[in-house]
Amino acid sequence: MHVEEHGTGPCLICLHGLGGGAWFFRDLGKRLGDRYRIVAPDLPGTGQSRSAGRPFSLEACRDALVCLIEEERQPPSVLGHSLGTMVALMANALDPKRISRLIFCGGLPRPLPAIRAKLQDRANRIRALGMHGIPDEIAAGVLSSRSRQHSAGLSGIFSHLTREEETSAYLEGISALVSGTAEYAVPMVSSPCLVITGEEDAYAPPDSARAFASSLPSANTCEVMPGCGHLAFLEEPAGFAERLGSFLRNPRVGTETADGIQNFAGTLPNPKQGF
Repeated sequence: MHVEEHGTGPCLICLHGLGGGAWFFRDLGKRLGDRYRIVAPDLPGTGQSRSAGRPFSLEACRDALVCLIEEERQPPSVLGHSLGTMVALMANALDPKRISRLIFCGGLPRPLPAIRAKLQDRANRIRALGMHGIPDEIAAGVLSSRSRQHSAGLSGIFSHLTREEETSAYLEGISALVSGTAEYAVPMVSSPCLVITGEEDAYAPPDSARAFASSLPSANTCEVMPGCGHLAFLEEPAGFAERLGSFLRNPRVGTETADGIQNFAGTLPNPKQGF
């Protein structure tokens, strides 16, 4: 499995979503690397972790995450983006004590019905016509209107790297998302959680992200990043790193910030392990 590491300190394992990769979190490593060690894999079956004859599956990703967790002497924190949210929940369900913090970015325990239908339609078009035009369409759908207007380079990079993904691997990822669920794992969460999404995220809209946060049995915070879509950590990297770093240092719940971030009530003391 291809894994990238940045920085030193307590470990934060970062999981990408469909069409992403370890490269998603390089900027985060630069911004938080003086305080944390960012560990970011290409999930099994994707990118440089693609192995012939071993198709992509949520279970394989879960098992790979468990292996990364077991390599750490102290319980690491885990950040899951989009599909990575489901993987993080599934791994946590196996042993909740092994994870110090959980961060869910632009993800839900199961994709919304409209998103599942959209992904299935995309898969059908890819099978019929190939990947032509699909990466640009995806980039347009995951970025906010502000990002599309002012960050043409980001859109181009995302489209280019999506084209580099093998078609079969991408289709396997869609199949896993459409048919998979981690809803069963939500009641097993006991670590402090941060649910973070973009104001224009169609995959994890603010209302759905808040509902997800409220369903978690542990203390949690839900934050909505203004002017961002599905890739908040790339669209607003400084703001994302600041929010994430603050949560990792001291997870607090029940505060209301000036930019309209919605949090849930309660206060959590610092745990003895992890951060």
